Amino acid sequence: MTTPASTPRMSIPEVDANAYKPLYALEKHLRAGSLGENLLALVKMRASQLNGCAYCLNMHAREGRKAEVSRRSSTSSPAGTRRLTSTPTASAPRCA
Repeated sequence: MTTPASTPRMSIPEVDANAYKPLYALEKHLRAGSLGENLLALVKMRASQLNGCAYCLNMHAREGRKAEVSRRSSTSSPAGTRRLTSTPTASAPRCA
């Protein structure tokens, strides 16, 4: 049986390199601003929580730890402790 964690993820840059260009431009613009790595990591983690994407949440949580975001900060929102499932729901879009 294949579990979602062991399922290979599609590499969007390999499939369509142009698909990420706007996203990379946004990332570059945000990093050049004054928000700081801590806040950027928290925003990305929150977006991943809202999207219901455990893969992205884990990735952005690692980024947050590198930016020295405290564990308390990353789980202080009501959704910070929300359980993420690997099964998409009708209200949560499936992540790539």
